[in-house]
Amino acid sequence: MKLKNYCILVLTELDGVKKEILKIAESKPRYVDATGMLMCTFASQMSAKELENFFNTKGRSFFIFEVDKDVSGYNLHEDRLHKHLFGYLVGDDIPFDEKLNMIVNHVSASTVNDVSKKTSVSKKNKFTLETLKKMHKAEREKIVNNIIDKGVENMTDSDKALLKKISEIG
Repeated sequence: MKLKNYCILVLTELDGVKKEILKIAESKPRYVDATGMLMCTFASQMSAKELENFFNTKGRSFFIFEVDKDVSGYNLHEDRLHKHLFGYLVGDDIPFDEKLNMIVNHVSASTVNDVSKKTSVSKKNKFTLETLKKMHKAEREKIVNNIIDKGVENMTDSDKALLKKISEIG
């Protein structure tokens, strides 16, 4: 199932709402707090209706919508807030191969001199190069898409090592 990007605006009773969002978010939530209001963007495999039901059971006043350039619009005049909440969505129309190359280049640049991280990551990573070669291309693309959906800033060392291995296969 594909992750969908959401924005939720929670009004009034905010106690515990961040913990609730963490339960359903499959990406790092990005918050903007104000008095009596919380705005958050996150990715989830749940549908909007499932999310609505979840927050209804918590007695929340909220608006939730899918953030998709084809069905929604959004803008915050304060550039810093806009980038914080929606910056990870930039570049959704970049072709898969180009996204993979961008991420692999980012990973290579950040781990090139870190031998200790490479060693510990390779021990943790359950995918060997041989295992990845045996997978269908679609399976490898699904792995890459899951990592891409997290966002570059949220990638673990294990994710980076896995992307490097996949890029070696081609």
